[in-house]
Amino acid sequence: MEKQLIFNTEGISMDNFADMDGLRLSLQSTYDKNSLLELLDKVLDMGEIREIPIDILQLLREKIFLIFINKLEFDTKLFRLHKVFNNDLIPYHKGMAHIKDRLLFDYYERVDVVNKEAILMLALLIDILNNDKDRGIKDFIMQCADIFSRSKTFGEIINNLHITAEDIVDIYIESGILSPDIFMKKAINIQKNNLLFLRLIWLLSDAPVCYTRLYDLLKTLLYESIKAKNIELVLYIGFFTRYYYGNLQVDMDAWKRLDEEIEKPMSDFFVRYCRENNILPCSRMPEKGKKIKVGYIYQRLAMSSPVTVLLSLLYGHYLNQNPDFEFYVYSCDYKEKIGDDQGVIDKFIRPMGFKCISAGNLGEFNDYQHSHFEKAMALRRQIIKDEIDIFVTTGTQIGNFLVSSRVAPIQIYWSHGDPYWSVNNLDYRIVHSAEKSVTKGLYGGMEYFKFPNLMSMELLNPNISPEKIEKIRLKFPEDKILLGVFGRLVKLYHPDYLFAVSEILKKNQETVFLICGSGDNEPIKKYFEIAGCIDRVYFEGHVNPNIYGHIIDIALDPFPIPMGVAFLELQAKGKPIVSYKVNLYEINEFRLKDVLASTTGEYIQIAGKLIKDEMFRKEIGEKYRKFVEEKLDCQRAAKELERLYKGLI
Repeated sequence: MEKQLIFNTEGISMDNFADMDGLRLSLQSTYDKNSLLELLDKVLDMGEIREIPIDILQLLREKIFLIFINKLEFDTKLFRLHKVFNNDLIPYHKGMAHIKDRLLFDYYERVDVVNKEAILMLALLIDILNNDKDRGIKDFIMQCADIFSRSKTFGEIINNLHITAEDIVDIYIESGILSPDIFMKKAINIQKNNLLFLRLIWLLSDAPVCYTRLYDLLKTLLYESIKAKNIELVLYIGFFTRYYYGNLQVDMDAWKRLDEEIEKPMSDFFVRYCRENNILPCSRMPEKGKKIKVGYIYQRLAMSSPVTVLLSLLYGHYLNQNPDFEFYVYSCDYKEKIGDDQGVIDKFIRPMGFKCISAGNLGEFNDYQHSHFEKAMALRRQIIKDEIDIFVTTGTQIGNFLVSSRVAPIQIYWSHGDPYWSVNNLDYRIVHSAEKSVTKGLYGGMEYFKFPNLMSMELLNPNISPEKIEKIRLKFPEDKILLGVFGRLVKLYHPDYLFAVSEILKKNQETVFLICGSGDNEPIKKYFEIAGCIDRVYFEGHVNPNIYGHIIDIALDPFPIPMGVAFLELQAKGKPIVSYKVNLYEINEFRLKDVLASTTGEYIQIAGKLIKDEMFRKEIGEKYRKFVEEKLDCQRAAKELERLYKGLI
């Protein structure tokens, strides 16, 4: 009996072999960039179906070498070839390796930053084509971190290579970029570049959760900088440590940790530094009978929840026209956080007649390498020159230095959530709360003056054209009830909250859920995928809450850390909000008991009732609108605060 050889021919056709022959012929006859780039998609498509023969990969690489690399050129599309150049049988291309070595060892140190970046990109491409992608990416990221690569081309390359924030954090940790033995020996500008590069990846990745892994490394570097008495590095590292960890951890324990491990050691160092360097504290006392000068300082003046609160207070001061006071507004103008928005200053602050001083205008502080210490000193000189009697800060590392070095007779911390800020020479703490007048009490276990919440209704619910609202509403199914939430996505990570939302969606098929805010959405996406309701969840990113607030039918307040100003914005628009009882009176006092849950099960039930009962939904929305109109009065709040200020003098 004749034996028959049996092959598994599934997925294989003669067309595949014909295509390979055609590709081989096309490559052989290609001598220009455009033709070669057109063939890339064909190569990558074939690579999805079967392994590309070694001879074709060698031919493709040789063409790239002759047409691009030999002329010291590249195209970002070429980096997509990492998917097919992963075969150990591909011979090493010595010609390309020689060019890489010449560029890195003979030219790299002699060229400017733009050409340095181009050399690193070309070297990475050579590593990929020589089947050494992993080492190439590690070297590339390490060197890009030193020069702070931030071009559009860089962004395209890491996208083509699918390099994630997690990958970059791994490289930072494994290669020791932030190791004290390595980091502290670098020049100050390279140290800053290493931190600025992380900031770039943070922006590209929308606040990745993996950055919490850097906290202990940054804290160690902060302590090393304190030991070295390097005040510039202390201010710089302190800023980024607080920025990354503080934006990803939003509970009381995290805030307390930042206070004890970052703010207090920095403040103690600032006091010693000022004493040793003859930076004298303000010794002036307020003069009786003169106008009381009050100075507010913020990280930056750009539209955000904290700045909206400040603008409301300033509007209250403006309406009061109290002849006993003169108000100043200062900004640290942190370029690392994009910096000031001149429109906010020109449209809101200056028309009310307040003096506004941005640190960016006090010296050469507009480039990424500017000195935080020189900026802090420039602000210090200005505040002392302005003879501010009461200095009010919301924190920040420059704020820490200013208070620790004492710039005014009376210094106050104004909490916007975080109660723990225990720096030296701080005299009082204030927090906007549900009180009708100024009272003294505990907030987060700390002693505070509490004054009435002060949001301006004009800012909470400005006039928006119906056409803009309708245009956004058309993005979503017409027959669905829109559930939604606003705020940083880190507030949504708690499993109990995600469980509650997924159960609400499962029990109420007539709903969809809109997530409006910036941050890393992967943890949330994975949860809803496993829960089986990801198809009814919309990730909208950062949005205009004054438009989206009108299209949301029911808001699902996150827990255990609820919405902040966004909650008030929804109330002002008459929207029902399901909330969960927390341990802070200041928060619970702004929630209606009818929709305030004590358990996850109760939270799900309340949401279900609002979804099914349209009359109940309208009733709660109207109650909230009236509630916020009665509770919030920026003029009354400002008057109470002015009364407090006068009593402190």
